[in-house]
Amino acid sequence: MMSKLMQLLFLLMQFLVAFTVINASGESFKIVPANEILYDISKNKPIEYYDAKIVGNLDLSELSSPPMFIGRKPFKIYVSGWSENAKIITSKIHIERSTIDGFVNFNNTIFDKQVIFNNVTFNRHVDFKGSQFNNTASFYKSTFDSTASFKASKFYSVTNFKKCRFSNNADFGVSEFNGEVKFAEAKFNGFADFGGSSFERYADYSGSQFNENALFGGSKFNKSASFLESRFNGFTDFGGSQFDRSVNFGGCQFGNIAKFAGSKFNESAEFQESYFDRIAAFEKSKFNGHACFDSCRFNGDALFEDAVFNSLLSLNKTKYDKFYVSWDNIFKLAYDNTAYLLLIDNFKKIGFLKDADDCYLQYRIEYRNHPRPREFLQDQIQESGLMFIDTFFEISFGYGVRPLNPIGWSFVLILIFSIFWGIIRLIVPLDEYMLSGYISKRNWPTLIINSITFSAAIFLSGTKLFIDPPGIHKSPGLSGSFIKFLFISEQVLGALFSILFFLAISRTVLRL
Repeated sequence: MMSKLMQLLFLLMQFLVAFTVINASGESFKIVPANEILYDISKNKPIEYYDAKIVGNLDLSELSSPPMFIGRKPFKIYVSGWSENAKIITSKIHIERSTIDGFVNFNNTIFDKQVIFNNVTFNRHVDFKGSQFNNTASFYKSTFDSTASFKASKFYSVTNFKKCRFSNNADFGVSEFNGEVKFAEAKFNGFADFGGSSFERYADYSGSQFNENALFGGSKFNKSASFLESRFNGFTDFGGSQFDRSVNFGGCQFGNIAKFAGSKFNESAEFQESYFDRIAAFEKSKFNGHACFDSCRFNGDALFEDAVFNSLLSLNKTKYDKFYVSWDNIFKLAYDNTAYLLLIDNFKKIGFLKDADDCYLQYRIEYRNHPRPREFLQDQIQESGLMFIDTFFEISFGYGVRPLNPIGWSFVLILIFSIFWGIIRLIVPLDEYMLSGYISKRNWPTLIINSITFSAAIFLSGTKLFIDPPGIHKSPGLSGSFIKFLFISEQVLGALFSILFFLAISRTVLRL
C-alpha cells in the first residue's frame, strides 16, 4: 500500500515539474516572425520583445515600403565604403533575453532612437555596416554565433557591448565612438578589428579576451582607455595608435606578437604586471607621460628602438632577456637598484656599450641621491664623507666612464696654477727656466705663455712618464715652503688626474 502511494506521489511530482517546464518555456520562448518586426518598423512603431524567439531574417531590404532615404557625400562613400543612401529608422528597438534565428541586415541605417539587443543570441550573420546610432546602442551580454560587422559605423551615445561573446569575426574598423564605449569582459573568438577607429570618450575593454588577432592599428583614443587584465592570445596590433589621455594595459597577457610600433602616448601608459610571451614591438613609439612597465615579463625581445620616453620610465621588477632601447631617449629612469643594474647588463649584452656607460653614470648619481637612513651620528658622518668622495669621482672622471673629464680638469688646473706662477714671477724669478723671460716681464703675452708652459711642465712631471720636473730655486722675499707646496700640489694633482684618465680609458676605449 505504501509503495503504491509513493509511486503515485512520484508520478504527481513528475507531472507538476513537466507542467512547470512547459508553462515556463511557453513564456520564455514566444515565437515572433521577423516580418512582424519589419512591418512595425515600416510603420514607425516601437519594437519591444522579451524572452522571444524571432524566426526569419531581419532584413530591411525586404520591406515593401522602405523608410525614407538620405544622400551621402562621395568622400564618405569612398573612404568608409558606405552606400550612396542611408535608411532612417525612427522606431525604438528593445529586444531582450531573446534569440534571432535568421541573419540581421541593418547596414547603412540611421537609428534615430535607442537600440537595445541585451542578452540576445544572434544565430547567423549580423550586418550593421555603415550604420549610425544617434542614441544608446546596447548589446549587453549578447552572443554573436556568426560574423558581426559594424564597420564604418557611428555611435553618438553610449555604446555597450559588455560581456558580449563573438564566436566569429567582429569588424568595428574605421568606426566613430562619440560616447562612452563598453567592451569590458567581452570575448572575441574570431578576428576583432577596431583599426582606424576613433574614441571620443572613455573606452573600457578591461577583462576582455581576444583569442584571435586584435587589430587596433591607427586608432585614436581622445579620452582614457582601459584594457586592464585583458588577454590577447593572437597577434595584437596597436601600431600607429594615439592615446591622448591615460591608458591602462596593466595585468594583460599577450600570447603572440604585440605591436605598438609608432604609437603615441600623451599621458601615462600603464603596463605593470603585463606578460609578453613573444616579441613586444614598441619601435618609434613616443611616451610623453609616465611609462610604467613595473613587474612586466618579456619572454621575447622587447623592441624599443627609436622609442622616446619624454617623462619617467619605470622598470621596477621587470624581467626581460633583451631590451632594445637607447639610453639617450630616456628622460629619466625611476630609481630602483635592480632595475638599473639589469638595464646596464642588458646594454652590454646587446652591444650598446656607450648606453651602458651612460646608464651606469646615472645609476651612481641616483644611488648617491638616495642614501640609506642612518640612525647613529657616526654613521651619518661616514655617509657624508662617502658622498663627498662619490661626488668627486663623478665630477673628476664620471665613475670611470668619462675619459674626457680628467683632460678637461687638467687644463683647468694648469691654468689656475699658471696664474700663481705668473704672479710669483712678477715678484722674483724662480729659476733658469723662467729667467729667460724675466727681463721682458712687462711683455704680457710672453709672461702668460711662459707661465702656462711652466705650469704644464710641473703638472705633467707628476706622471713620471712625459717630462722631468723643472728646477726651482729659493726666492728672496717669498717663503720657500709656500713655493714648494704649490709645486708639489700641482705635481700630485697631475699624477692623480693622469691615473683617473687611464682608468677611464681602460674601461671605455681600450675595452673595444
